[in-house]
Amino acid sequence: MRDINPFYLKARRTRLQKYEIDNADGTRQAEIVMPKGVWIANGAPLAGAFVNTGLANLPVLTVLGDSHPIYRDLLTNNLLTNYYSIYLLDNEGRKIIETKMPIKKRDSWIAYQDAEFLVSPRSLFAFNYELTSQKVCIARFKDISPFFTVSARRHYEIETRTAEIEPLLLAFAFFLAVSGFY
Repeated sequence: MRDINPFYLKARRTRLQKYEIDNADGTRQAEIVMPKGVWIANGAPLAGAFVNTGLANLPVLTVLGDSHPIYRDLLTNNLLTNYYSIYLLDNEGRKIIETKMPIKKRDSWIAYQDAEFLVSPRSLFAFNYELTSQKVCIARFKDISPFFTVSARRHYEIETRTAEIEPLLLAFAFFLAVSGFY
């Protein structure tokens, strides 16, 4: 992305369970609230038990004022490593964006508006992810917090190729990156 004039957005983790993404002008574009209980997966063993005890909760992605719970379905039922389908639903119950994760290690494919995107790490030891479409990087997510930070607060830089990137896609990809890294 060095050959273009990139656009920068700021993101931050304000506490352990909340992330915010701001536009370049400082207005709030998206907010991610992680579950306070257990993020259950449909089809998982004991999922019903967590729902009945009240410990189950879903993360919520709010983009430009529209809130969407983030659902996940269990695709495999292995002892240690499982694969999930993570998705958002519209008001009629149709999937509007979906991913199958991981396809290998920490990569995730996103299906959105008849297009495919890939969220993949650029580093094994640092939070540095790329969102690509047809092998072209359209956004990068990077942790810019000082290395020795004791606080739960983190600061991120989101670099995009264009100002017109879909906010829902960008926020969902950021959610997958922070969910997969920490």
